Amino acid sequence: MLTVQTNLQPKITAAISDDEILTMWSAQKSSATQKTYFYVISQFRSVLEKELRQVTFEDLLHWMDSLAGQSQNTKRNKIAVIKSLFGFAHKIGYLPVNPAQLLKQPKENDCRVERILTKSQVKAIAADCPAHRDEMIVKTLYVLGLRVTELIEMQWDDFTQTDEGMKLKVMGKGSKIRFLIVPANLFRQLEELKADSAYVFSSRKGTNGGKLSRVQVYRVVKGMGDRHDLKVSPHVLRHSHATHSLSNGCDLKLLSDNLGHGNIAITSRYLHSSESDGSANYIEI
Repeated sequence: MLTVQTNLQPKITAAISDDEILTMWSAQKSSATQKTYFYVISQFRSVLEKELRQVTFEDLLHWMDSLAGQSQNTKRNKIAVIKSLFGFAHKIGYLPVNPAQLLKQPKENDCRVERILTKSQVKAIAADCPAHRDEMIVKTLYVLGLRVTELIEMQWDDFTQTDEGMKLKVMGKGSKIRFLIVPANLFRQLEELKADSAYVFSSRKGTNGGKLSRVQVYRVVKGMGDRHDLKVSPHVLRHSHATHSLSNGCDLKLLSDNLGHGNIAITSRYLHSSESDGSANYIEI
């Protein structure tokens, strides 16, 4: 039987407010992760309007009810954020108990298969882009399998010419660096974007430190998909890259390394079955 942690943890913080706890909890996370987490926490606080010390298990159930209508995976992600915050606050002694440990995660809904574009759809979207920059956003996300944050952080100094070809240094999740081979044709097209900016994809308005924002990239990609009645996001292009690479014979370990996955089991999820294939095709009698 699951019981709530009631043992008093040694107090290893002098924090006396929720805001101080939030600052410490998020301190070692990337700026992109911080934005996502703070957005979830802001929603959580607006629903409950209570300090962390006042939140009961019933309050948490009420908050979960407010997530009705959102996707299963969105709920999972938001619950994970709340569990992480409460777990941290209890571990350092700010909270005497951790009611969030009783929250159960909804079953993960793996929607990768439903969110894979065909190769012809990707080509059609890229070919129909009204601006060269938008075309290169779509192509770069797809060809290199980048996360949206990795795309907007790309700088010209990250490219290096080697004997094997052009390589790109990518700072991934957890500040892990990986190097990707960049096809010569893709790099030549990217070079046409060069302007007075250190960033490959620079903002025309000169905001956000000269680089595009995540929102701008999402809008560009979504807009390109809308032109073809397709639901497209940067992550859909990344999923499509993974699936198409494997179907073309790419080694699973190589793909895992190129995507920046910490565990090859994550990459293996792309080894889903094909609707045009069946096990009977591999049987002879």
